[in-house]
Amino acid sequence: MSRAAGRAGWRGNWGLKALSVLLAFGVWVYVNSQGQVTVNFAVPIEVTGIPAEMVLSEMSEETVDVRVKGRESALGRLGSQNLHVFLDLSGVAEGEQWVTLSPADVKATQPLEVTRVSPRQVRVRVEPRVTQSVKVVADVTGQPAPGRHVDAIRVEPPVVTVTGAASAFEGLTRLSTQPLDLTGLTESIRREARLDLRGRDLELLDARPLYVRITLSPTAAGGTAPAP
Repeated sequence: MSRAAGRAGWRGNWGLKALSVLLAFGVWVYVNSQGQVTVNFAVPIEVTGIPAEMVLSEMSEETVDVRVKGRESALGRLGSQNLHVFLDLSGVAEGEQWVTLSPADVKATQPLEVTRVSPRQVRVRVEPRVTQSVKVVADVTGQPAPGRHVDAIRVEPPVVTVTGAASAFEGLTRLSTQPLDLTGLTESIRREARLDLRGRDLELLDARPLYVRITLSPTAAGGTAPAP
């Protein structure tokens, strides 16, 4: 076969070859498009970057709806625990403001396409951080056994250090322990107690455990128990 005839044969089949390439590309597109699904996940917001001297005291949303797209086989193994939504507050100022979220703020443990985050804006309130020492008093209920009375109540340590947003300290003069029941108590005790923050968003900085020491004494015959 001559070189000219070979060239003529190649030119004669160019249409068939082009069609083969198009068919191959079509098959590739079809295979790769199969199993593509869209799934929504409710994902908790993770706050990052807030300055140490500031406190996030309010946030309008705890979770956002994240819509992702990917192959069905991959998304079938994906859960909300594999997705993270980061709300970066490194540039926020004091007060109330809106922060915008985008698909770029969503991180996943495997490759996928994030097509939507809803809501796109989250309202936050940022306040100055306050750290303060506060007196602690014991909250006791009930009465000791007959013939015994409370001679003294002491909290150890008597003062704790707490930190939080400035608004959490409004009207705060002291903190108390959670209730300690003395009903039927016959002897003096030193018992570990928990601090009752009464719903205030405060963090206890003291690493020492909190104790309440109750000292009992005999009640004088025919007498009344003195006030502790």
